[in-house]
Amino acid sequence: MVGGNGKAVVALSLGLLSAGPAFAASQQDWDACQSKDSAVAVPACSAIIPDESETPQNRADAYVYRAAAYLKQGNSERAIADYTEALKLTPRNIVAYVSRALAEFHKGDKNSAIIDYSIANKLDADAVARIASGNPDVRQIADEASASPPPASALAEVERSHAPAPAPAPAPPPPPPAEKRWNAIASSVWRVHGRVHVAIGYSGTRSTEEDARNSAVQACRDAGGATCKSTGAWDYGCVYITTGHTVNRAGWASGNTSEAALQRCRANGFTCKQPIGGCVE
Repeated sequence: MVGGNGKAVVALSLGLLSAGPAFAASQQDWDACQSKDSAVAVPACSAIIPDESETPQNRADAYVYRAAAYLKQGNSERAIADYTEALKLTPRNIVAYVSRALAEFHKGDKNSAIIDYSIANKLDADAVARIASGNPDVRQIADEASASPPPASALAEVERSHAPAPAPAPAPPPPPPAEKRWNAIASSVWRVHGRVHVAIGYSGTRSTEEDARNSAVQACRDAGGATCKSTGAWDYGCVYITTGHTVNRAGWASGNTSEAALQRCRANGFTCKQPIGGCVE
């Protein structure tokens, strides 16, 4: 069983953590947290731990330093709790696993110590071997683990919880930009023997403005227009167009709805035909 007052655990914790964390707390706070005087280290580490501006690794280091200070005070329970919190922040923290194993072994909880040692060894056998080479207490736990290995189920759960996160699936390529579509209208007004005639044409959606205008002109000609010209083209919204006439006059009107085109046509006193037209999204 591990002898002494936990000095081996303290030395392990202080000796293997990074010496220079990326500071959010002051250098003075970190120096105090790493102090060999537990009365100085505990409050300094306690000030760093809840600081969420610190990185998870830094906060885990502060937990480990404080755990070492608790062990120096003979408080194994609080030390083990701090190592556990460090592992929540950094699940592959070999130092925290081995240190917790030492604290558990010193407390007399050999089974938990063997499991923690075995987890650390499974995560990084080379790192654990380096630790054991300079620490007889770790070698003693290693011998116990070799003689009484933990159940396979205990390590199977670790394999699942410590497996590297799968690489995120590549983002799907952005959809191609929607092809712009065009609608157009055309009209023709002409006089034959003193009488005014009107023809209109409308094109459905086309891929280019020129194509839409040409299509509308052709529709106007097909309706009998004498000199058809495109009178409008658009790539969004709705347009409807109609023709109307009286005994002596004729003309056309448009609107953004079929009803609006009819109202404008009838406002001129015309008898109006059903509008043609449509919308572009």
